[in-house]
Amino acid sequence: MALILGAAWGTYLAAQHYFKRDYQLRLTNWTNVTQLFNRGGGNLGLMLNLLACSIVGVLTIVIYSVLIQLFAAAAMLINIIVLVGVGIISAGLVWHYYKTFWQQLD
Repeated sequence: MALILGAAWGTYLAAQHYFKRDYQLRLTNWTNVTQLFNRGGGNLGLMLNLLACSIVGVLTIVIYSVLIQLFAAAAMLINIIVLVGVGIISAGLVWHYYKTFWQQLD
């Protein structure tokens, strides 16, 4: 259940970036679908972004696993700290994209 919720929430947060990017780089006279993917860095930019996010994700999971392994007695405290951290980062991203993108569309 946590995997499904985490994947859905992570996809929602990542989509905010691409909604804003697509709006800023909108192209209304495209004739070929590759023109849409080549805007603002093209495939290389998308690939590097995905690679960077994957590396950060793997490092986060490794650090979290090591902390749980080393401090098994404090696992509940570590989980609460991680939950609060994820909540603060998520709220910050939602607020940022609301202020810089969604509010402009209202």
